[in-house]
Amino acid sequence: MYYSPKYEAQWGLPPRTASRMTKEFLDKLGFNELFGHHVVVNVRNDWELIINTRNPYAVAASMWILIYKNRKKNNRPVPTFLEHTLELDRPTYGIPPEIGPSYYLQIFNRMPDRVIRYENFAEDIMNVPFIKNNSSLLQNEIDKLHQGDVPWMDDYPEEVKRPYYEFYDQELANIVYRQRKLEFDNFGYDPNSWRTLVK
Repeated sequence: MYYSPKYEAQWGLPPRTASRMTKEFLDKLGFNELFGHHVVVNVRNDWELIINTRNPYAVAASMWILIYKNRKKNNRPVPTFLEHTLELDRPTYGIPPEIGPSYYLQIFNRMPDRVIRYENFAEDIMNVPFIKNNSSLLQNEIDKLHQGDVPWMDDYPEEVKRPYYEFYDQELANIVYRQRKLEFDNFGYDPNSWRTLVK
């Protein structure tokens, strides 16, 4: 969890929601990190709450691709996307869906004051007043953002560098929707969006 007494803000960074890029901005602004950037801690109820979010179907696919990459790299058995998704119903496996954006809402017991959507990331983050007002300080991060660099994807296997809709069918979409329904409900994502999802 990131927080700043100076800006009276706390910022939740669920996995696979452009958390690393956001972290670069917050580090430069002097935000404090509490227990790691994915950890959820309510620092102050009276501070602005900002949360990154992303289409739940994309989060699910992205999480599986990361596991696929890491296991393949280490010559370990790789679950199919369906196997991985079904395993998420078991709370001891990996990062359960509850650690998505809706889990943050349960901890804070309120909706965020501002949502940073992965799908609209550059515009959303630049509309945060303390980001916009520090654009000179953040020029390197802003340049990187507009270049669209994602160096951590360089070593991803070619077979997973595909549009996300190719990983889905109706059965798998139904499972992800059930697991992450709170995110669809709270952030307004379309239950049929898996059909055209690119990333």
